[in-house]
Amino acid sequence: MVAKPSIGDALAEFLAERDKPTKARPFTVKRSIVELLESYMDSYAYESLPKDEKEMWRRRWEKDEEANSFSRTFGPHRIPEHVGTFLGWFIIRKVLGGREISEAAGPEMLGLLEAKGYVKPGRGLDDAKEIARDAADELPRAEKLTSMLYDVTKKRITGQILEDRDLDAEPVTISKVEPGRLWFTDFDDEEIGPLAVPPAASELARVGWRYQRHISFARRRRGI
Repeated sequence: MVAKPSIGDALAEFLAERDKPTKARPFTVKRSIVELLESYMDSYAYESLPKDEKEMWRRRWEKDEEANSFSRTFGPHRIPEHVGTFLGWFIIRKVLGGREISEAAGPEMLGLLEAKGYVKPGRGLDDAKEIARDAADELPRAEKLTSMLYDVTKKRITGQILEDRDLDAEPVTISKVEPGRLWFTDFDDEEIGPLAVPPAASELARVGWRYQRHISFARRRRGI
């Protein structure tokens, strides 16, 4: 059974009330973030469904992927349970965005959905709000680290280079942090590093954060 209103309906209503695009700025930051949240749920949220609901949704989705997407099938009461992973995993570890993301997809949106009766007060909603507040602190750190890593990897390596590893837009995950040094793992779970960074960068870094921009540095061969 398709929910009325759906997640998509509720998010569109939120934007209609709280986001006022103009001719000069038809695409606002808030609109882009809410659309990113909807896209995230369409891509990942089905994984948390009970088996019977997942099978029902998949049958509909296979008939028309767009018309029967997750956000066009389920109701807005599903949103709070996914805000946490959107802000705490998807944004920090995959997108590395700024504070405005947690503000637009956090308390403001959740508060409006609660006021309209689309989501019920309770632990799930409270947890989502708390995660959004925590993300408001972590996202600026992640954004600053991204900028610092970009500056570091623009510079040429000096000294003896025994092997050069050039990762062009290959996603890597921070696997180890020491003062002034970072290690990463790639898609094949191979450890890469260390990358020399300013002490301020290693203080910002957190194991598990993902970085997906050009990164180039020397790596010693095993046994040397």
